Amino acid sequence: SVLRNPGDVARLQRLLLSNVISPQSESALRALAWQSLVAIVEVHGWDWMLSSPLESSAETDTLLNFSKHNDNKLGRGKLLCTWVRLASGELRIQLQSLVNESIPPEKSIHNPAGASNHSSGWQATGIPIGHGCARLLQSVVGYLIRLADQPHVTTGMLEAEALLHLRQSLEQALWTVIEYLSLASSSSPVDDFMPVENSIEDPSSLWHPILRLLGTLLMEVSIFDLLEANHTQFVVFDDEENESKSQNTEPVPSPVVILTCLEQVLPIAENTALLPGLVHIMGDADDDAEKKALLARHLQASMVEYLEWYWLQGSMVPSAVNRRGGGSAAASVSNRNVLMDDSVAWACSATELWNSLPGVFQTDRRQLALALVQWIQHVLQTSNPSCRNYLSLVLGTYMVLLSSSGAEVTQPPTEHEQRVIHRALQWCEHG
Repeated sequence: SVLRNPGDVARLQRLLLSNVISPQSESALRALAWQSLVAIVEVHGWDWMLSSPLESSAETDTLLNFSKHNDNKLGRGKLLCTWVRLASGELRIQLQSLVNESIPPEKSIHNPAGASNHSSGWQATGIPIGHGCARLLQSVVGYLIRLADQPHVTTGMLEAEALLHLRQSLEQALWTVIEYLSLASSSSPVDDFMPVENSIEDPSSLWHPILRLLGTLLMEVSIFDLLEANHTQFVVFDDEENESKSQNTEPVPSPVVILTCLEQVLPIAENTALLPGLVHIMGDADDDAEKKALLARHLQASMVEYLEWYWLQGSMVPSAVNRRGGGSAAASVSNRNVLMDDSVAWACSATELWNSLPGVFQTDRRQLALALVQWIQHVLQTSNPSCRNYLSLVLGTYMVLLSSSGAEVTQPPTEHEQRVIHRALQWCEHG
């Protein structure tokens, strides 16, 4: 009811904005403001922002760098643009802080003497703020997709300038995520950046929220159309030479930056949210030989590891449940069910698109084919009728891998494979 009353909405946005952007606001209040906005958006969506004017003040206009000229061009989308731009910037701030917390104290850009106190205080507020910003950015992408899919209903809801503003904010968020994951995945030990038990919903880690955001952003952008990645990198060391290098990097083609990041992240990601983005990237290459060669150079080996993890996770093979340890493998397996959701279809598409890349080794095909057989075998043991549609998809992907030809002679399936596939085909056909 509050969101239906323009006066109440104005008071609500003043309260939230004042705690988010004011330098005098306590960290706990900033975290609470972000979490409150996430809760509101997840329940009520974003439409209310388009019908709610953002009240101007000297403080907000200065901090947000809005002029009357910009205000007129953004139109009804000003409040939405404001929050998305703030979330993108805040996410970068929190990830920079997380980088500073995860590197050795003697190399931190913070005062080493105060590192321990800073760490405990930041963990209490920085992680929740980072969670909130990642969820908001992921949510707004979904909202914009729905607007685009309903042009007869939403025409005129957002001005062109507002859409451009939102795109810039989301691209900034994409580069922030790419920079952070590139640094995290190349760090030693990488566990410093990852949840202890690698739980998808671990509230003390930003690893999986960031991966979910990356998967969402990669679904909606063509990496081959982005401008050169001449972005400012995270400053890791308090060293004038290193800082100078990070501020004056040579422009690098965006696809190379993003694919290099994925090459590092995929073997350790253990998150299915990346699948849609990977499918979009590989599908976007279409029949362009140069693009497919670039994908093969960066993704061929890392995709094998990632896809094998996915299919073996579905069949609950103990050694593949958690590569980094953290508890009994048998106990982890007992708490997992076979994956029967949209990720199966995405994984099939990703496997087939990977298979179409140039230079794929037959040994890698066999490796994934065997992983698929184990997944199929586990599904047959469940005898759940609702699995048939998914099983048919996976059988099709297995056949694609089996029938692919190359310079090497394809290894024929073993007798065990033949029995499993025969049973699966019979079950799909007759039940």
